[in-house]
Amino acid sequence: MIHTADHEPMHVHMRKAGAVLLVNLGADAEEPSVRDNQGMKRNEARRAMAIVKERKAELVEGWHRVHG
Repeated sequence: MIHTADHEPMHVHMRKAGAVLLVNLGADAEEPSVRDNQGMKRNEARRAMAIVKERKAELVEGWHRVHG
């Protein structure tokens, strides 16, 4: 999820069963990184990170579409 009233750095909010993982998308050559884990289990966080890495280009495009 990309919030419309959000701030830099470029990041996404991954949610599952009430838990939230905040993931910084990073610059072009940088790998995404966990900024904050609010109750997400380790295996769920790994899966969420795999999704972010796999779809980073789409997420970056979405961030720019929302935030310019």
